Amino acid sequence: MTMATALPRLSVDSQRVWDLGYELLQVAHSTRFCDIWEVRHRTSYDLFAWKQLKPEYANDRGAQQMLQNEVAVSRLVQSALLPKIVGSSVNQPPYYLLSEWFSRDTLEQAIQEFAPLPIGLCLWIVRQCAEGLQALVQAGLNHGDFQANHILIRENGTICLTELGLAHRLSAQLDLTAPRRLTPASGPLDDYVSVTTQHQPPQGLAKDVHGLGVLLYRSLTGHFPFEQITAADMVNRQPGDPGITLRRLRSDVSERIAILAADLLSPDPQRRPGNVGALVHRMMELELEQFLK
Repeated sequence: MTMATALPRLSVDSQRVWDLGYELLQVAHSTRFCDIWEVRHRTSYDLFAWKQLKPEYANDRGAQQMLQNEVAVSRLVQSALLPKIVGSSVNQPPYYLLSEWFSRDTLEQAIQEFAPLPIGLCLWIVRQCAEGLQALVQAGLNHGDFQANHILIRENGTICLTELGLAHRLSAQLDLTAPRRLTPASGPLDDYVSVTTQHQPPQGLAKDVHGLGVLLYRSLTGHFPFEQITAADMVNRQPGDPGITLRRLRSDVSERIAILAADLLSPDPQRRPGNVGALVHRMMELELEQFLK
């Protein structure tokens, strides 16, 4: 059986989707390398997400590797906080993933529209992100790309960590306490080396922990940490304490929450949380404290 309705030229072969038992509906989202389509199972009518490399990246080895990483993570880590992949083709074209469907509402959209968010909601969302990171760490992995637009918010308020293409195995030899050589930062989620002291947190888990701090700070204030840093501050390596800045921007944030945000964002590896399980427990305590106010 073939589809009766002719569709315009697409980046996805609609006939292939149909033959696999699904109906192609619409493009729901696009990333640099992929289009994510909403598809519907032809008998159960359940919705799924079809993520396929864009034609211009179909032969890009790096883009292919990112999809392969996502499948590998899905096989290694079973968590409600990560996408459930139900089908894939990552070793030959067309390169695609088929995963559970949920709305494309992201934390980035929530921050853009509603920030500052309620304190309890901020803690709940970021704590779930930390639990997702904990599940990855227990499998020996990091996330690699914590950004607000990679965190999907389901209708019931639970989250899903997406874009796992940069996930890597954590090295057992990685020393999270060692200061590193100062190098320039290239983006807001890098370890903000351009405004820090002599410490550069290593990649991997430390960058993910920093990413959690950025998420918490942004959802509480609507601003990036160190957004108001001046050139003189950068030259003098005095970026200021993000906990103090956070409470200046939002006075109803408790001192303990501000200290947590500052610890997550700290360039000092001795201050930055290194145990994700302990971090989750700490955040749960703060959630309970906020709830009982």
